[in-house]
Amino acid sequence: IKLILMTIACAFAMVAQFAPLPFPESRFVLGGCCAAYFALSGVLQLVATFLDKDCILITKVKEGVSSAAKNKNPNLTKYGLRIRTLMPRFSQYYTVIIEFQGLEDSPSTSETWSVGKFFDKEG
Repeated sequence: IKLILMTIACAFAMVAQFAPLPFPESRFVLGGCCAAYFALSGVLQLVATFLDKDCILITKVKEGVSSAAKNKNPNLTKYGLRIRTLMPRFSQYYTVIIEFQGLEDSPSTSETWSVGKFFDKEG
């Protein structure tokens, strides 16, 4: 859905930029295209803020899970994974959290790193 929204928004932007219309007569076309781009970009931002939140990846349910994995964790056959990240403001620590998508009170695992670990004297 997000890709469709931005594709349509970019189409409006391309029409506004490259339409072969002379400027004074194309004011309303430009205004409509800019308004449509603004509205679609706003909807996409709302989706990212309130639906996706801090999620960077959602996987589908894995088919053909081995019986050993099923015995270890039966949720692997029912739920996909949700990968989230956390980096509080002004913090040097970055956390990656893995949990089951769609499972209430999902068990999760996380790993935290200092951002400074990824840089050296040369950048």
